[in-house]
Amino acid sequence: MLSTTGTRQTGLYQKCAEKHGLKIYLPNDEQAERIMQSIFYVKAAQFDKAGALVKEVVEELWQERDLPVMTACTEIPLGYDASGLPQEKSVSSLGALSDAVLKVLYKEVEA
Repeated sequence: MLSTTGTRQTGLYQKCAEKHGLKIYLPNDEQAERIMQSIFYVKAAQFDKAGALVKEVVEELWQERDLPVMTACTEIPLGYDASGLPQEKSVSSLGALSDAVLKVLYKEVEA
């Protein structure tokens, strides 16, 4: 899971995953710091720099475990998109949220 330091520290995603019998793997502190830097690059519209940092970290993580990467922040999916890494190996919190909202909206429209 790639996230902000604050999101990581709350344990929100980790607790939810645990309730469902899942385990979330986290980057080490140095990798997490580079992900935070990538967020700042996204906010500054420096997507090439953000993508390069995300790519470095994700490739390091994939050397340990070949798992999908959850991008749990509003900026990290944008950095992942700029990285050139395969989209099918990313689970975006933005995408999941928008999918859930659309399901609720269409359910209400159909009712």
